[in-house]
Amino acid sequence: MADPSTAEARPRCARPPRILDVVAAVKSLAQAHPEISAWWYAPALRLRLAGELPVGVEPTRVEVVAERRPDADPDYACLGRELAARLDADAIVRAHRGAREERHLFRVASVGR
Repeated sequence: MADPSTAEARPRCARPPRILDVVAAVKSLAQAHPEISAWWYAPALRLRLAGELPVGVEPTRVEVVAERRPDADPDYACLGRELAARLDADAIVRAHRGAREERHLFRVASVGR
């Protein structure tokens, strides 16, 4: 029997979750993880003019960026699995890159600010 705590163990639908579902899931996750000071939504990259996806893009994966507290060392893979389980969709949580962020992010939740 597959382990239900892993993102790969559950079949995922092809359609991404609605933004309101993402916001609700992130806010719920934020309450359980005070080591993260801010949660950001990274919108999916759009199709290019010719209709093809940019290289390496998975259009149905939800990407959330977590800004950790200075004294914290979060397990981003574990956070991603928790988010995926809450959304019942493919999801990834990665570290905030600060000024090196390559695209615009939207703040979803802040803890203790």
